[in-house]
Amino acid sequence: MCIASDEMTTISDEYRVKAAECRAKAERERDRLFRSMFERLSKTYSRLADLADEADRKAGTELAYRKSPPIAGDDPESKQRPET
Repeated sequence: MCIASDEMTTISDEYRVKAAECRAKAERERDRLFRSMFERLSKTYSRLADLADEADRKAGTELAYRKSPPIAGDDPESKQRPET
């Protein structure tokens, strides 16, 4: 999922995007330990999204912000873990 940098988004939306990214990485991962790690991260991000939604409902607000542009040279897809 790609979100334009000038689009307004909520914290819970960002957590859901991260959860989906972790689920996709878990599905591609061959190593059981790393697959398990990505699955746990996905579940954690999903819980954070739910908690953020709950906090917004209780406060009667929705916390929104503009997503900041990526930092030059900080592309997580280009970083690969060493082969074991």
